[in-house]
Amino acid sequence: MITVSVILPCLNIKNTIRGCLNSINNQKYTQLTTKVEVICIIDGNYEDLEYVKSWEKGNKNMLKIEIRTIFLKNNIGSGHARYLGFQKCTGEFITFIDDDDIWHEEKLETQIKWHISNPTRILSSHFYSNGIDYMNKRMKILKEVSFNNLLIGGVRIATPTIMIRRKIWPFQPEKQRFCEDWLMVIMVASIQKIYVIPKLLAYRSIDAEPIFKDKSSLSNKKIRVRCGKVKALYILYKRDKLNLLNLIALIVFQFFILIKNIPSIVKNQIL
Repeated sequence: MITVSVILPCLNIKNTIRGCLNSINNQKYTQLTTKVEVICIIDGNYEDLEYVKSWEKGNKNMLKIEIRTIFLKNNIGSGHARYLGFQKCTGEFITFIDDDDIWHEEKLETQIKWHISNPTRILSSHFYSNGIDYMNKRMKILKEVSFNNLLIGGVRIATPTIMIRRKIWPFQPEKQRFCEDWLMVIMVASIQKIYVIPKLLAYRSIDAEPIFKDKSSLSNKKIRVRCGKVKALYILYKRDKLNLLNLIALIVFQFFILIKNIPSIVKNQIL
């Protein structure tokens, strides 16, 4: 039997958690026998724990997954929450999803089968849609994403697309609050390229607020994201993944992007 752990940070999930958990529970397996555990890390909001329990109770006769919850009294951010979930999970394969995302019903089986055929590969990804698909067009050309691709930008390994073979993963989820998923992925890319399965297998939930209205969306936290990227770049430097000249150049580039985005940041603040 193949075991899969789904790590799911939960914060203000009232409108989206039902669709998210349904998409995990409704995964189809035509050729594999799979056991799935979902680690829900409740990130400081007691109401979110009740929403998860309510979904579990309402679906008790149709459950194909095991729900495990970790309740945190204080909000620590999705990166640290994923790290704690990873410490408790037991699966051979590790996956991640956010409450405002949905998986295609063939997502898990598609990625597991790829990993079985490629036993030395640590991490796989696939296409993701939040309504803006220019990243997917770029990734269709690349097929595999390298360390340099992620450094320069223009590609995105979205968190809900990640699957990791645990026993050969020499790292763990990063704890920082911003750009933690980028840092986690680029650490893997520093030792091997990341294959992108050319299928759209994850989406932003239709129950989630539009990105431009969602205050929790990273698209509306550009300053914090750029600061998080700078911190992540410095961590790469400390881990001997970047030299000093590259670090300086990349930090300057981050501030250039931030300055370029100032008009849209101001506009969002006004709205």
